[in-house]
Amino acid sequence: MSKCVGCGVELQNEDPKQIGYTPKLDGEYCQRCFRLRNYDDVTLLVKQGETDSRIYEEIRKMDCLVCLVADLFDFEGSMIPGLQRHIGNKDVLLIGTKRDLLPLTLSGNKLYNWIRSKLKEENLYVKGICVSAYKGKDGVDEICDAITTLANGRPVVFMGVANAGKSTLINAILRKESITTSRYPGTTIDMMKLDTEIGTIYDTPGVMRKDNVVHYVDANDLKKIIPSKTLKPRNYQLYEPQSLAIGGVARLDFPDGKDVTVTCYFNDAIDIHRGKHEKADELWSRHYGELLKPICNTAESFTDFRRYDFSLAENEKCDVMIHGFGWVCINTTKKQRLTVYLPASIGVSKGISRV
Repeated sequence: MSKCVGCGVELQNEDPKQIGYTPKLDGEYCQRCFRLRNYDDVTLLVKQGETDSRIYEEIRKMDCLVCLVADLFDFEGSMIPGLQRHIGNKDVLLIGTKRDLLPLTLSGNKLYNWIRSKLKEENLYVKGICVSAYKGKDGVDEICDAITTLANGRPVVFMGVANAGKSTLINAILRKESITTSRYPGTTIDMMKLDTEIGTIYDTPGVMRKDNVVHYVDANDLKKIIPSKTLKPRNYQLYEPQSLAIGGVARLDFPDGKDVTVTCYFNDAIDIHRGKHEKADELWSRHYGELLKPICNTAESFTDFRRYDFSLAENEKCDVMIHGFGWVCINTTKKQRLTVYLPASIGVSKGISRV
């Protein structure tokens, strides 16, 4: 049985409702990939690809280089918990994608230092670090050189969370649009072997982190959430207790709210509403899902949100990252309290600022 060259699934022409369906078995792509490639159609996403224990087991048996592909826009949400436990003691090359989505003020040296600090927090040792742009073209020569050196003739396995940009990067290495790519998580369904100029490489389905917002919104809202161009900072100077509503996904309360600068990095399509802290409950009760949108399908109302409390030190500058959604850079001269409300399914991280 032949496989789809776009997503790796076995082709079948018996059941149109199941993955791998194609009207003609002599074609290269399943119907799902054909629709994604030509019409950006998500209605046929019957099953999302997801790295499972079977693929981890295959990787453990291989003598290979692992390329861990991480989305620089959502770096905290791109880490695979227990990666080395899953794949064994493999050499790892970290490849950060979507560099051009990050603010223009972020220098290369600062970005690399920030990545190293995050890897240290994750207790993840890597042999090297490379970065590439959103479309996967800039930085590809450097990546190919690093892979050739570190692989030393061994096969190369690309891994990463869903929507990190693995397939886009591999297409850039192949110098052609062979593998199906889209803005939607889970596009690659099965492990795919490819012969390239730099040797044998494998594309794998994305690891499905359960705390990423992209898995809990309607398909049409993904276009609003996932950015495709450089993020524009939105700045708010707080002089009194205030609250920020970021779409219908996140609420940030600053009950002290004095001498603090808040810079938001989210897709331009996401509306941010600033208001008094004392009126925040009323705003969310009356306008959730209407003025405050998009929303997660796991939270019918604001009562389904979980509360996270953070303490901000004097003269602290930090990022608060909402996994898959964006982040907020907070710069304060005084001690502050911060409360973040999110749907219970969404993850949040606090760490050193990247800008």
